[in-house]
Amino acid sequence: MKLRLRLFFIIISGFWKRPIRFSDRALLRIPVLPNDIDVRIMTNDRYFAFMDLGRIDFMQRLGVLKKIFAKNWVPIVLTQFIQYKAPISVFQQVELHTKVLWWDEYDFWIEQVFMRKNKLLAIGYVQASWYRKGVRIPSSQFFQLIPAEYSLSDPPENLKSILQLGQEIRTNARRLKKSGTFATSK
Repeated sequence: MKLRLRLFFIIISGFWKRPIRFSDRALLRIPVLPNDIDVRIMTNDRYFAFMDLGRIDFMQRLGVLKKIFAKNWVPIVLTQFIQYKAPISVFQQVELHTKVLWWDEYDFWIEQVFMRKNKLLAIGYVQASWYRKGVRIPSSQFFQLIPAEYSLSDPPENLKSILQLGQEIRTNARRLKKSGTFATSK
């Protein structure tokens, strides 16, 4: 099944799925089909595509997807990490659990866990922001779309090492850019 068709089904099914709160963990069941497979197991890029679908399902069930479309906001993934624990084979159904762990002035950090029969298959972390016409949207504007108040807090312990790694990657990227190591040749 093409990803666009899956996206369509997720958006439509969101109308009859149980609504969630921002602090909830959303569950999306996804069948692994032959076009998701590369050398007998699910290909690496499908994990990230499924994570995209999980975040869209989360927004739909939260009741903000239509509002976000109306505002012409675009979600941009800034950082993604994933650790694979066990392979996923064709025709298996996986459960993707999506939860927002933390947010700051602009960014949201989301945990996404792949499970099957209570077995951890993979765990991913995503840092994402909302943009409109190239301008980053403050998280406070996002929270105006949902009927509850949320305030900034300290990041949870399990996220601190990921935040540190993200900072190290950004520092290294600035160093490489400054040194011209990856400058294009003429």
